[in-house]
Amino acid sequence: MLPLDKLEDLCVRHARLEQLLCDPDVLSDSKRFMDLNKERAELSEVVSSYSEYKKVQAQLNEDREALNDPE
Repeated sequence: MLPLDKLEDLCVRHARLEQLLCDPDVLSDSKRFMDLNKERAELSEVVSSYSEYKKVQAQLNEDREALNDPE
């Protein structure tokens, strides 16, 4: 598994790529558009999996807190 800070960096890059793909300058440059779109596609699965991992971690933390609650 990649270090969490590296995964965070990939998420930031993925979000930036999505912004760039909406930029008119990028849209007018088909080669750049295709390159950025390919990079975004390659990151999508990792970003999606990491997002799910964070949700599960948050739920686990909530469940642990609930188990430690005396009520």
